[in-house]
Amino acid sequence: MAAKYEEFIHWVRELADIGHAQGLMSWDQETYMPARGAELRARSLGTLAGLYHEKLTDPALVALVEELRGARLEGDEEVNWRFVERDQRRALKVPRELVVELSQTQSLAHEAWVAARQASDFAQFRPWLEKILGLQQEVAHRVGFEGNIYNAFLDEYEPYARVEAVAP
Repeated sequence: MAAKYEEFIHWVRELADIGHAQGLMSWDQETYMPARGAELRARSLGTLAGLYHEKLTDPALVALVEELRGARLEGDEEVNWRFVERDQRRALKVPRELVVELSQTQSLAHEAWVAARQASDFAQFRPWLEKILGLQQEVAHRVGFEGNIYNAFLDEYEPYARVEAVAP
């Protein structure tokens, strides 16, 4: 089973590399990127999000994760498997196209938010916010949730935490 786990870790490292590239591009967008680079950056971030999603949901990795389910993993190995399995389960419910569209929209919205904030004009940003909320609601309904829709998002960052209700 050690060889299977090493194969699994190879996949995980590639996923981490893609995630790292996404993080660097997002950081650059917030710090040094010229405003005219927004569309190219959004497309690039969308491409990386799509690649990450493809790799995470690749049938070979799905089979490997399932095969490792029965293995006697312990310590860090078990934790690594558990996190990937959880992320993979969620990703399998969301189509790649939605992942790419959301990533591109968030990137473009960032630039609109910067401009709207500078102009103190929320109306300038409102259409972007509404689009992001619509896409996020679609994600929430695809991944599923119990009770409040916020639980679909909370679960991503605070597994098993739940809200009962959100004040109006």
